[in-house]
Amino acid sequence: MPATPAMWYSTSLVALLESPHIHIAQPPAVARPILLGTGPVDLFSSRFENLFADDAQGVVAGEQVNRDSLKETLLAIQKHWDPSNVKYTNANQDGSSFTMNWCSDKTTDHCQFAATASAIQDNGVQKINSLKLDGDESIFHS
Repeated sequence: MPATPAMWYSTSLVALLESPHIHIAQPPAVARPILLGTGPVDLFSSRFENLFADDAQGVVAGEQVNRDSLKETLLAIQKHWDPSNVKYTNANQDGSSFTMNWCSDKTTDHCQFAATASAIQDNGVQKINSLKLDGDESIFHS
């Protein structure tokens, strides 16, 4: 585990944002189902499930959100994400806040968000149960 909680939160979120998200549309209903095998693995969703507590909540740009909305917000951030030039800043003494900055080559914009997180132990595994995100609202929406 990293030296401070903020380092754990930030490295966990970086790993999540770097994970490919694969959306698989539900195939049309047919009289005889076609078995397609296991298919591709959605690493983003798998990591999100492992990282966030079942009852996780958050605040995004001042608005209270549930776990599903947190996932959608992180997917929206992922669209602007450029892992090649992320800078991380630990913002407070207790280690629960941090800021991430990066320049997106996709839009040539400077992107930044500040986060405050808390975690719980769930069956011996540390999971985020609260995440507050502040920053440019345009990166929080698809």
